[in-house]
Amino acid sequence: MSTTAIAHRSSTAPPTPEWFIPPARPPGNFMQRHPVLAFYVLAFTISWAGILLVIGGPANFPGTAVQVEKLFLSVMVAWLAGPSIASIVLTGLVDGKAGYRELVARLLRWRAGARWYACQVMETTQLTTTNVVQRTGSLKDSLANATTPLIHRCTNVIGLKDDDWDDMVGIDCGQPHDAEFAGAFKVPGTAFPQTEAQFESILDECWNVVARFAGAKVDDIQMGYIPWGLVEKDWNRGHRYVRCFAWSDKKKTTGSMKGIGGKAPA
Repeated sequence: MSTTAIAHRSSTAPPTPEWFIPPARPPGNFMQRHPVLAFYVLAFTISWAGILLVIGGPANFPGTAVQVEKLFLSVMVAWLAGPSIASIVLTGLVDGKAGYRELVARLLRWRAGARWYACQVMETTQLTTTNVVQRTGSLKDSLANATTPLIHRCTNVIGLKDDDWDDMVGIDCGQPHDAEFAGAFKVPGTAFPQTEAQFESILDECWNVVARFAGAKVDDIQMGYIPWGLVEKDWNRGHRYVRCFAWSDKKKTTGSMKGIGGKAPA
């Protein structure tokens, strides 16, 4: 006698593995299935509709240079409006309200605080001008060497006049030069000077700065000074310092003038 084995099917389906994710259903409408194609079609349609509206219909395409120049700006605005409007409309058609919420959130999202600024450093050929040097290396730690001309410690003066100068070029202090940075002072008060007497009174503080730099009394030093600063534009931005350069007014000097006392620069 033969027997037939019957396997009973379980009344409950086996559990779905946690790693198994059923495939998503395909989007329902054409724009959801083909968003890129829909974008181009929509942008093209809106742009050309705007252009035709601007020029007054297909029969009114500009035929002369004067007509083109007159309509150019309006036509470009209409042309560029197409992609912008299409992207906004398509966002709603594809993703609905959730898409608009994400769009607004991206526009309002800051990568950094609104008060942060990125600062870049550049080398210039002279002290006050903005002729930028084309460099091949980094400026990082370039001022660590106290003798580098980048510090503008020792300088040659360009366009020196009786009571003015045009610019300064940094130079190694071991080379013949006109002036050397001696120090700076902060101008007291909040009002920018208006008269020549006020300017002279403030800038004469450089005598004391240069004297301290030389290690002597003002009456004993045998050098002059060249000031840099006290410009109204910079003053209004909050800059209150004047830089003082010890100036060898008789001849170019070699080496530093620091600590020479009452002797004439060599």
